[in-house]
Amino acid sequence: MNSKGRRLTMGKLKKIRKYIAFRGHELVVSLKEFRKGSKLNKETYNSFNDSSILVSAHSVEKGMGLRNAEPGHSGKMVGSLLNKLIAMAKDSTHINEFPFRETLRVVISYMEYQERFDTSKFGMYEQLKSKYNRLLEILGNEYIDRLHHELGAGVMMLSKDKLLEGKEFDFMDFIRSRHSIRSFEKDLICYDDIRKAVEIANLAPSACNRQPSYVYFCNKVEKVREIDEMITGSSGFRGEVPNYIVVTTDRAYFSYVEQYQWYINGGLYLAYLSLALHSLGIGHCIMQWKAFYETEIALKKLLNISDTEAIIAIVGCGHYRNDTPCLMAQRKGIEDTLKIID
Repeated sequence: MNSKGRRLTMGKLKKIRKYIAFRGHELVVSLKEFRKGSKLNKETYNSFNDSSILVSAHSVEKGMGLRNAEPGHSGKMVGSLLNKLIAMAKDSTHINEFPFRETLRVVISYMEYQERFDTSKFGMYEQLKSKYNRLLEILGNEYIDRLHHELGAGVMMLSKDKLLEGKEFDFMDFIRSRHSIRSFEKDLICYDDIRKAVEIANLAPSACNRQPSYVYFCNKVEKVREIDEMITGSSGFRGEVPNYIVVTTDRAYFSYVEQYQWYINGGLYLAYLSLALHSLGIGHCIMQWKAFYETEIALKKLLNISDTEAIIAIVGCGHYRNDTPCLMAQRKGIEDTLKIID
């Protein structure tokens, strides 16, 4: 083999070793992250318990929305939920948290729903009613009245015309007006705008209404600079982003049979958040973030993100400049994407 061939071989071997070392490091970090995220501690247990009651509550609520629902459906599940709610109601920290409030609101709606029928034909009704009254007694009328005012549950009947109102909005034009922005004014986004964006994004679909995603917003100069340094693929506009958003999803909300569902739920949430920011006139760019890269642990430490949460994406955001260069990145045609199966 001549010297040129040897140099090519050595170059290939060097690249292979570098690739293996890089992927090996990612594997080690991912295993560590998975162990921490799946470790059964108090925080993980609480998250999983929250997920469990929300899944059950959603199942009960779906039952009320079926055309062929029968009186007395889901009785055993409601009985189990009432037992859990009674136990949780004894701890004041639980009763103001969303999983408790949402589940209770569904149970209240369920009991009201059953009373529309002949409850004498519902064998478990008196047993459920006894538990239900006990729970209401623990919580008090003021708490229940406030819950009725703040949360809705059960089923609402919408007309076809109401459901078709979305067609009146030109969604294609709205989507086409959104661009990834990499150059911003230096002023900070106000917290009220971020709250509004999150309010909109919280309407994103989620598995069994678990809503496992979280949003971390940061505009503190020093921390923004540190986040900037952690992001890969942004060297060309480093220092241009005045505000960062980190989207995460709690892995503890999913059982061992729902591996990586957190990325699907988190991706849906991220899409809604992106469109929410655009609707509020906030420029943004979903940044490249390598899962399980060496910066994963550093970012979690910097922003105090729980070990049970998976980082979905980082979004750089800010106010538009008067003139902003935007890429004319072309999108695939329909024929390049759509596969119609006969």
